[in-house]
Amino acid sequence: MITRHERQSSFGFKSLKAAVIDASSIIYMVKSGFFDLLTRDIQLHAPESCLKETGFSGLPIIVHQISSSVPTADQQLLILAQSLQLPLVSEDRKVLLKASRNGITFYNSLMMLNFLLYNKSIGKKMFSAFLKQLTAFARYSKEVLLFGNEVTRMILEDMDIGKRL
Repeated sequence: MITRHERQSSFGFKSLKAAVIDASSIIYMVKSGFFDLLTRDIQLHAPESCLKETGFSGLPIIVHQISSSVPTADQQLLILAQSLQLPLVSEDRKVLLKASRNGITFYNSLMMLNFLLYNKSIGKKMFSAFLKQLTAFARYSKEVLLFGNEVTRMILEDMDIGKRL
């Protein structure tokens, strides 16, 4: 399920310092309780239109004005991620497919939660609590959940190996 390359590259977590985020991911992370923790570890960027969709204000996100000639928030996200050369965080399958086709690295909230575990910003107990909150309302497919579980397992294995060294 997880390729050797993905495991060796740590899913891009090692070099993850900033990302473009969409409204759905902001909402998922705020509702799950780990948004603020994530913003301590990486810089988040979003088009103004996406931030307005959330209904939240005062979030630690760098807001970008995108030309009104770009009609949809989804297109604005992709353009921003490409222009900044940053990965994209979204829950929208269509957006993620477009990102993939355009060579943009992408994540969802579940992977960002795994990133916090990988980065040792949270421990196993906090991870489990946030995961329970996230999966209470997030509509992830069985495949996405299985992949996320495998990533978690690998991170925990690596942490255990590190303790033994």
